[in-house]
Amino acid sequence: MSVDIQSTSMTEGRGLLTETEREAIAGERSDSYRYKTRTYLRNRLEKVERDIDVLEEHAPELLEELRDTVCETSTDPGDHVSTTAVDSVTQDNADRDRVKQSTQEPTKTRESDKNNE
Repeated sequence: MSVDIQSTSMTEGRGLLTETEREAIAGERSDSYRYKTRTYLRNRLEKVERDIDVLEEHAPELLEELRDTVCETSTDPGDHVSTTAVDSVTQDNADRDRVKQSTQEPTKTRESDKNNE
């Protein structure tokens, strides 16, 4: 899977994710980095909540643009873009469980190793 990344100038900055983080979310980096990226994004989303408060009070037209962009839904059944925070949390929990399970699985002892104990 290849992520379509549009070039931006330095003055434009990034969206919520850097180019490398987009690749990680798309599965083009290690599972470990993908998991970390999801955590980074969750922290940024908390900051966006604070930004929304400011926009609501001082720039409601920008808040409306933000809502239009974020709440846009795809009608294409082949589009795999998550449109809800619930989808993101569900996927993150599944990733966390998989990482936890892989680090907690006991190593299997070979029969020959048992005889040497």
